[in-house]
Amino acid sequence: PATMTHQGEPQEVMIQAALPDFFSFLGVEATVGRTFSPDVETEGPMEVVLSHRYWQWRYGRSAEVLGSTVQINGHAAVIVGVLPAEYVIFGEGVDAWVAQRLGTGDQTTSGRWMRVLGRLAPGRSLDAVRDEMQAIAAGLEEEYPDFNGGWTVNVVPLKQQVVGDVRASLWILLGAVGLLLLVACANVANLFLVRGTERQKEMAVRTSLGASGSALAGQLLVESALIAVGGAVLGLGLAAWGTGTMVERMPDAFALPRLASASVDGTVLGFTVLVTVATTILFGLLPAAQASGTSPAATLSAEGRGPSRRSGRARNALVVAEVALSVVLLAGAVLLGRSMMTLMAVDDGLEPEGVLVGRVNLSGSAHPSPEDKVAFFEELVGDVEALPGVTAAGAITFLPMDGLGAGTSFWPADRPMPPTEERPTADIRNVTGEYFRSMGIELLQGRTFDERDHRGAPQTVVVNRALAESQWPGLDPVGQQVVVNWVDHTPWEVVGVVEDVRMTGLAETPRESIYMHYAQATFFPWMHLTVRTRGDPTALAPSVRSVLRGLDPTLPLGSVRPMEEIVRATAARPRMTALLMMVFAGLATVLAAVGLYGVLAYAVSRRVREIGVRIAMGARPGTVLGMVIRQGASLAGVGLALGLGAALAGGRLLSSLLYEVEPSDPVSLLAAGAALFAVALMACAVPAWRASRVPPAEALRSD
Repeated sequence: PATMTHQGEPQEVMIQAALPDFFSFLGVEATVGRTFSPDVETEGPMEVVLSHRYWQWRYGRSAEVLGSTVQINGHAAVIVGVLPAEYVIFGEGVDAWVAQRLGTGDQTTSGRWMRVLGRLAPGRSLDAVRDEMQAIAAGLEEEYPDFNGGWTVNVVPLKQQVVGDVRASLWILLGAVGLLLLVACANVANLFLVRGTERQKEMAVRTSLGASGSALAGQLLVESALIAVGGAVLGLGLAAWGTGTMVERMPDAFALPRLASASVDGTVLGFTVLVTVATTILFGLLPAAQASGTSPAATLSAEGRGPSRRSGRARNALVVAEVALSVVLLAGAVLLGRSMMTLMAVDDGLEPEGVLVGRVNLSGSAHPSPEDKVAFFEELVGDVEALPGVTAAGAITFLPMDGLGAGTSFWPADRPMPPTEERPTADIRNVTGEYFRSMGIELLQGRTFDERDHRGAPQTVVVNRALAESQWPGLDPVGQQVVVNWVDHTPWEVVGVVEDVRMTGLAETPRESIYMHYAQATFFPWMHLTVRTRGDPTALAPSVRSVLRGLDPTLPLGSVRPMEEIVRATAARPRMTALLMMVFAGLATVLAAVGLYGVLAYAVSRRVREIGVRIAMGARPGTVLGMVIRQGASLAGVGLALGLGAALAGGRLLSSLLYEVEPSDPVSLLAAGAALFAVALMACAVPAWRASRVPPAEALRSD
């Protein structure tokens, strides 16, 4: 985070630093202006390249911004270009890039903060590169044992780095779309089979009068094409609307990489054309293929005797397939839904309701010393806490579940210093004010920070439950001392234990955490305000900004949002996957129900005379009702059994997306099966009820 000031207006921006040849190495060219000059000097103004998103939002896509001088944390910088809209490599959420040269002074053993990219030489494999890099890491470990002991190197393809673990979600969604397409195709096939059966006499007459097979096929293809094209156009419109809505409402950083660039493009259009052509040919020719199996004379002589057993078996098989595929989709949706609900019910250690957060960055020259920063944040937190409606206010360097963080190794001070590779590690957070109370973090033992923990006082820390239980099981952790391997090996006294907080996300197990008072450990120039209010937290934002302007009008309040929004964002991807799966499963269930209803309704219409005779001979309406429902239930039951078996076998494909729910979870599978069977019975009920109400006289007259 940095403060960028242009024409006197300060704004918080997210800055990414890169070597001057970074973009040319990747082959990325600016949309407007240029990228970094390879020979940019270390002296003079920095060069800045804006992200397309920030350029559009801040400058309204104006090219006049090129050459403008801005201040970044008080240092002059010149805007030289704008990146393409689709560029996201190491750039999700980044507003601006600055050129940075590395000198010998940057080669320190005090932190790891850079990513390195390399291009594979011709004929070299990724495994060979890993071996070479691990050899380099081993040499660094030998040369700097205190800093690099136990550290190795991880080499991954750039695409994997950008896409991350989203591949599994996308493949599952693509598979769900494929299953839904198959269900829709089965439904269309059933409708065309029924239609073809009804038109068998027409086709037989046409053939008898001299119509060729190609002429009939052409007519049927034209009819099918009109339906397919109409459906494709409607589907594309819905897809464009749905994609735009998803891009608008999903947080990019947590849902899908490059989600903002998703659109109905040429690839989607090509796929739609391919599916349209395939369905047109396949289902348009079904009636022709059905008619070709029987001679015109046989068809005309069989008129009035109802459909053939062959066509009936085909329709029944399609219904069974629809039900089975729908069960697979519905079971996956229920599993993902249960997983999402389990995830959202996790105790994250916080009470985010009613909490407003916002970042203040003192990286400029106005507050140069640690003492200045400490005094400023203490005054800011105190003034914010005095605002009407505020019940508690504090600050922390890195917010829980917000992406960034810091950590290092530690060990209890009363034990020998362990080897580097055996030291435990902990998340490190610097806090001030009433941070724990403002975030609703429960104090379990001892105390939190107060006026006793000022700069120059004995060093104190607050630890979380996980650290206390792992390092001092069965003992009182309050009063114990730890060595934090950050600046020196001076012991820090534990004065309190707080509840575990999930620092990186709801799905991550709470890690060991150490909290230090900002006055005693001023490691970072920024802090996130955490303000608890009785009302709507967003309504408090103008008042907090006013307090900050009163202390320093050159500082912006950045990343202002409710804490609830941050917590929800960590579950954005599983929520999106579960929601889309539920939509697909719902559509598939409706299609399966429509297919089952259509088959039974058609079967009843062809058995009107038989049903009338049964009723005339004394059959009760309930008997007829049960007969039709049994026919539909048997089809649904077979499909249900096949679908549950397939869902059980394929459930392991979902395992990477599930949280504390087994892929073979019987509750989820039974719930999916029961829901679909209930829908199938409702689909059977309407034609069964109609069949039971057939008047015998009318049924016999219709023969």
